[in-house]
Amino acid sequence: STNTSGETRTWEEQRESLSKNGWGLYNLMLRDPKTKPDPFTITSMMGLCFSSTELTNLVGQAIHEFHLNCSSAVLRAAITRFGELGDPSSACRLFSHYVSAPVSTRNWNVLLGALAKGAEANNSLPLDNHKAQVESILGSGTAAKSVGKDFFRTVDGLVCSEAARHLLNLVDEPTSQTYCVA
Repeated sequence: STNTSGETRTWEEQRESLSKNGWGLYNLMLRDPKTKPDPFTITSMMGLCFSSTELTNLVGQAIHEFHLNCSSAVLRAAITRFGELGDPSSACRLFSHYVSAPVSTRNWNVLLGALAKGAEANNSLPLDNHKAQVESILGSGTAAKSVGKDFFRTVDGLVCSEAARHLLNLVDEPTSQTYCVA
C-alpha cells in the first residue's frame, strides 16, 4: 500500500494504521450517549487487540461498564483471541469461569484451538493460573454450573500440547473437528 506522500508502507505500518482508525471509530461510538457496544462490535474489536492487556480491557469494559452479557459468541471469540495472542492461560481461565457444565463440544473445540495457537506461540511455557490476565473480567459472580477453578487446576502447569491431550479425555462427544483442532 502507498501512503499520501507516495511512500510504500509495510504490513506492520498498515496494520497499525487500521488499528488506530478502528479504535478511533470505536471511541467515537463510545462518546455517543445513545450508542453502546453490542456483542458484534466487541467481537469485531477483538481483532484490533494486539496484547492480552488490550483484550482484557476491552472485554472487561464491555461486561462491567456497558453490562454486556458475556454471550457464548463473545466468550468463544475472546478465548480464541487470547490463544492467538499467545496467552492460553487467560483463555483457559476465562473458559473455566464462564463456560457452564456440561460443556458443549463446540466450546471444547474453541479451547483446544486456543491451546493450539498458544502452542504455536511458545510451546515450552506451561499454563499458569497466576499469569492469566483476565481477573478484571471475571468479577465475583460465577455461573452456578461453571466449570470453575477445579478445571483450571487440572491443566495448570501443563504445556499446551499436554493440556490438549488432557482435554481430549474430558470431551463427552468429540467430533472429527475436535481431533483436527487438537
